[in-house]
Amino acid sequence: MQRETPLTLTDLAVIAEGPKDVLALAALLIAIKQPRWLMGWRDICRSSDERTLIASVIPRA
Repeated sequence: MQRETPLTLTDLAVIAEGPKDVLALAALLIAIKQPRWLMGWRDICRSSDERTLIASVIPRA
């Protein structure tokens, strides 16, 4: 997990100064680390299409 989502100095400061309740702290860290946007795609189009990938950026809601 450390390799994929390493903690920054800001994250460590949030842990040190954040809520003492473990679940509240976990929810806060998840909210900070989650992407604000998601990407969706369809990678196989019809053979008559010129492009082979249709992508879209979607706001997290």
